[in-house]
Amino acid sequence: MALTRCAAVVQTFFPGESATVDMAVPTTRLAFSDRTLTRIVEPGEVELWIGTSTHRHTRTRITLTGEAAPVTNASPRWTTTAIG
Repeated sequence: MALTRCAAVVQTFFPGESATVDMAVPTTRLAFSDRTLTRIVEPGEVELWIGTSTHRHTRTRITLTGEAAPVTNASPRWTTTAIG
């Protein structure tokens, strides 16, 4: 599953500059359609990428735990970002 535009932070950096970026992404943003076309979030490993659409500058893996959960219209879909 490829996830795009989960959260976007636009910041211009000059050569040698860096910053710490904190992101909060609700698990509902990691949902997909199962065989019955129900939107769900399942436990398992997810790879998160940071970079441009053509180059992944940084990536990490997280593990979702718990039971599979359906995603409904009432499920939270917010994303927050902060540059520090």
